[in-house]
Amino acid sequence: MSTLTLAELRPGKPARVQSFSKSQTPEEEVFLERLMQMGMLEGSEVEMIKEAPFGGAVVVSCRGTLLALRTSEAKRVMVQEL
Repeated sequence: MSTLTLAELRPGKPARVQSFSKSQTPEEEVFLERLMQMGMLEGSEVEMIKEAPFGGAVVVSCRGTLLALRTSEAKRVMVQEL
């Protein structure tokens, strides 16, 4: 099992959230808090559903909810492939 960012996870692959990168700005802190409010917590199982071409947004499933994230946001979530 390897550790990678959520942005590096391939579509159809499940993973478990390991950690979140440290916030550098208040806006990043708000973003991470929002992710946690939507159920993406350390230990949560996620699955990459779809990636937009050319490094656009990604769609992930977490606890029955589909979340669309910018690639830059997905790079802040560290996951371990299952």
